[in-house]
Amino acid sequence: MNNNDAFLVDNDRNINVKYKKMYELNDINLEYPLAVRGYSDKMLQDRKSFISEGKSIVGNNSGDIHCLFVNNVYSKADGNFNLNVLKRISVGDRLKIKIPSVDNKLANLIEVEVTVSGIMDKKYASSQDGSVGVRGGQIIIREDDYKKITGAEKYNKVFITTKNGDVNGLNDFLGKTLLDNYVTSIGGKGEDMKFFGSYLKSEARLNIVYQVLILILATVNFIFIMRSNLINRREEVKIYRYIGMTKKVRQKIDFIEALYYGIISALISSILASIYHVNKVININKDLIASGFTKTMDVGIPLNQIILIFLVYVFMSLIAVLFSWDIVREEW
Repeated sequence: MNNNDAFLVDNDRNINVKYKKMYELNDINLEYPLAVRGYSDKMLQDRKSFISEGKSIVGNNSGDIHCLFVNNVYSKADGNFNLNVLKRISVGDRLKIKIPSVDNKLANLIEVEVTVSGIMDKKYASSQDGSVGVRGGQIIIREDDYKKITGAEKYNKVFITTKNGDVNGLNDFLGKTLLDNYVTSIGGKGEDMKFFGSYLKSEARLNIVYQVLILILATVNFIFIMRSNLINRREEVKIYRYIGMTKKVRQKIDFIEALYYGIISALISSILASIYHVNKVININKDLIASGFTKTMDVGIPLNQIILIFLVYVFMSLIAVLFSWDIVREEW
């Protein structure tokens, strides 16, 4: 059970100024965006490892409404989940919230006080139940308490897990479900990844076009270098011919020279590209760790790409020799 339309009522003195500026909340605001989740005992038990302070609320039916509080939200400026909503929050604090409630088929906002039994660590917001639509803090309460204060009778959010091989079939099923039920929507990390995936595909196609153009320009550059060298060394070519050098031997020398240019170019490119790659991975890992993710990218030298660079550059240099040999042929 989930509601992103609740509010945290505060006297403004405890709200983080940086958070207010980030989400463009006015200084006169006394109500701040809040996501409220109602979880079953099993879901609460599964998320027990994310509690950094306090204790779980599993089985807590003392009469007061106890909650787990999530105090961090996504920072659009820093690209991580280290932005605190409240300056100070402690176990035992009482929070005043407003949440939509249905009574006799009439919906209105009611004010409720909840007691903080536990505080979730920063990893929770970035790695667990998603942050789509969340613009502030979050509280997690028992499912029974959620039903009691909101009047909700049914679940309004479903988590779906699947194996890689079943993803496409599941997407087709969910797409038909959306058409048949106009009030339903799909959100969460899976949809985010689909959006970014389509974006990355178009970026990948554009990168391929750029790479092909760069290779064409590099090949033309190689050809011009080789032709310029052969033109400048026409007298040298004549001398080699007069002293008895065969065309085959001369061609072999030119191939070796072209390979030298190709290998030197590939070596310089590989060193620069490796430095750029390693620095980029290190920076990405820093952002991932800062956002609370525990799995990071491996930092290593991209050997496969380096081998590919060498092969491409050697091939381009040989092509340059073939396109330049008409100059030598004229002098032979």
